[in-house]
Amino acid sequence: MNRGNDQGLLIVGLLVFLLICAIIAVVLQGQQVAETNTDLNDVQLIVTDLSEQVVVAVNARTTAEANVTQQRATSAAEATAQAEAFALSQTEAANQIALQQTALQATVVDAINLAATREAEATAQVQAIQVEATAQVQALQAEATAEIAAVQTAAAATAEVQQTAAFAAGLEIANATSQPAFEAFSTQAAGTQIAQQNVVNTAQAEVATRDQLALTLQAQEAVVATYNAIGQEVVGTRQAQATAAATVKAPTPTPVPEGDGDTSQPPIEVGDLLAETDFAGPDRRGMSLEGLGRNDIIDEQWVILVTERDSRFDTANFYEAFANSLYAEVEVDLSECPADGFFGFTLANPDNQAQLLFAGAACDLNLWRIGWFDATNYPLNETEYFAIDVIRGVPPSDGPVRLGVRWEGETVTLYLNGVELGSATDSRLSAATLGLFVESTATVDVVVRFDNLRVWALP
Repeated sequence: MNRGNDQGLLIVGLLVFLLICAIIAVVLQGQQVAETNTDLNDVQLIVTDLSEQVVVAVNARTTAEANVTQQRATSAAEATAQAEAFALSQTEAANQIALQQTALQATVVDAINLAATREAEATAQVQAIQVEATAQVQALQAEATAEIAAVQTAAAATAEVQQTAAFAAGLEIANATSQPAFEAFSTQAAGTQIAQQNVVNTAQAEVATRDQLALTLQAQEAVVATYNAIGQEVVGTRQAQATAAATVKAPTPTPVPEGDGDTSQPPIEVGDLLAETDFAGPDRRGMSLEGLGRNDIIDEQWVILVTERDSRFDTANFYEAFANSLYAEVEVDLSECPADGFFGFTLANPDNQAQLLFAGAACDLNLWRIGWFDATNYPLNETEYFAIDVIRGVPPSDGPVRLGVRWEGETVTLYLNGVELGSATDSRLSAATLGLFVESTATVDVVVRFDNLRVWALP
């Protein structure tokens, strides 16, 4: 009985213990739920905070996107305005280029027409000179041939008559006189033959002289051919310049070569001023002046006029001999000088003013040349060209130009607006009188005005 009670108590105790354990488990579970609720509250707070941050971030992003959109709109508007301005400038530039190209094309056409005209004129002049020279040579040769034949025929006839008479007279003398008289007659006959031979020699010398004149004419023909070749080069250069101008998109400024600056100073180092004149006063500032042909002082300028009725070459010489160590410069007004005209300096032989060195340029400033001119045997003048070339590197000038010449020893150098054009050498003169020349290569009037001539010694 006790043992059964003990088992019941044990069971009851066990039940109580299980109950207590269940209560403890319930209590512990409640605590965990409470802690879980606390954690959930913390999470909720964190989520709330994160939500607020997300809202702020979204708002910031929205604001940034709005700013970017506005900036893009502003940039697009500015780009549109710039594009419109650029398009307008391009249109204006295109119009300007079109106008310039039109002007250049018109200039090219004018240049080509002018070159063709000058080429035709030069060809006609060369042909006329060649025909004239050929006719002169043929006439001289025919005249010389006729004179030689006449002299030879006359000499032969005279010799035959005299020999026949001499032979008969000799026989007569031999028969009628002594031996000394016959010897005297033989001596006289020999003298007659010598005289006849002298006549023949004189005729042959005259023929040689005429042959030399023919050679001179042939040399002039060679000069004409050389000048024609140079003219063709000038025409080709002008056509090349015109072709190059036609390809230019827009004009570019021409650089001013070194030396084209102060017009009061020469482009090279010089020594003392030897002479000067502005053609204003009667004393001509210390220089002795004498003009040849159609030269005169007009409006305080030395003016040389060559008309189609005058000779083609005219000079004004200043009769003061200078040694071959000088630099001379003069201002030149070419407003009345056509493109076919030439102008420049002369250095004349003090003992024969018909012989001179010349250095000058064409009035259109496209060609320069240096040479020797000899009119001693006028009208069979002799002309030698030492140097001929196209003018390069000299900018165009609307007003007077400055022409300079340097003569040092045997070398002559030409300058235009302070730019060296070229040089040549010749040893025939060691001193010369300085002068100016004007030449016409066509049947047109050429007028050139010179002013402010100055001459310096070289250092």
